[in-house]
Amino acid sequence: MKWIDEFLEAVSKGLAGMDFSTLKPIDCFEMFPLYAQEGHKRLLKIIETASKQDLKEIADRMHSPSVIRVEMLFALVKARLAKTDKNTLLKIAEFYNALLQEICLEDHYAKNGKNLIHTQEQVSKIAGNLKVADSETAKILGKLSNACYHLAYALYSDINPQICYDSFGPYDVSDIFGKGHILVIKQFQNLKPVELWGDKVKDIPFDKIKLHCVYKDVEFSVDNASHTQYKGDVINGLKYFGVEVDGQFVDDLFLIKEATDTIGIKSVEIWQALTNLDFESGKVKFLEQRCYNYVHLCKRLGLDWRPTNEMLEAVKRKPLAKGFWPVLEAESGALFWSILIDPRVDTKELERQFGVLGNGGS
Repeated sequence: MKWIDEFLEAVSKGLAGMDFSTLKPIDCFEMFPLYAQEGHKRLLKIIETASKQDLKEIADRMHSPSVIRVEMLFALVKARLAKTDKNTLLKIAEFYNALLQEICLEDHYAKNGKNLIHTQEQVSKIAGNLKVADSETAKILGKLSNACYHLAYALYSDINPQICYDSFGPYDVSDIFGKGHILVIKQFQNLKPVELWGDKVKDIPFDKIKLHCVYKDVEFSVDNASHTQYKGDVINGLKYFGVEVDGQFVDDLFLIKEATDTIGIKSVEIWQALTNLDFESGKVKFLEQRCYNYVHLCKRLGLDWRPTNEMLEAVKRKPLAKGFWPVLEAESGALFWSILIDPRVDTKELERQFGVLGNGGS
């Protein structure tokens, strides 16, 4: 299955530059072993129910392609910890792959640095709403982006920010704006998750914002884990822009500055609230944030999006699974992760090479 090889290569690239020791406030890889069985059971129910529906609609309910890609990785990790069989592993992988096939135009796993979901017609329509930019505009939009990025990590922790942000592109718009121009769309959504944070998010001025940016002589890429990279002068290279707030284009950059200040303040408040939780409450919030990846989908399917009682019980009064994963050199570590999430590999073969993977939860 060639697509699995492409997926594994994309994941390897995405994870290559990540330092898992910095994940805050709780390391997901120290939490997953605690509730692998229970989380796996919940996910199989979602997949079984969703697979009977229109897959394009299901994909649209999963926030963005980056959420689908990251959840594909984590679902396979937890399924492996739950000691599931190869057929089930493949079923899980095929579900997420089918969603990516529905929503992405090409480069479904972002292996080649692309995240494309907009048709040429949609790109042309967006271009018709854009205005000339200058360096001051670029700085204003940059500050707004940074504020939204910080809010994403506060709302959803270090492991789930893709619930909030994704970047789409690069779209070649040379036929519209001239040679060397690309369009990048920076999307921030789920900015007011009342189900997670209640009144703490009521002052956030909007729920969804898109920054449409046309750059000249700037290169853009995105990886499987939603990390973006720009090469070139993004300040002076920004030539056209558009700000779309909750579905409407807005022209008042003063309002954008005000919103930036509000978001910056709220991100600090919410991050402090998150990191000040006691250990047991922190684990519950971790599960709620993880489950929020499926909130829109579960509501569409008539399922409860929140963590199950079994998941909550599995982590209650238990320490994190520190020292659970094998300590490996770079090359063998890359091989381990590649085999770990490869649905074609039997768990016994993985354990034969790298040792036993714990008990898979309670």
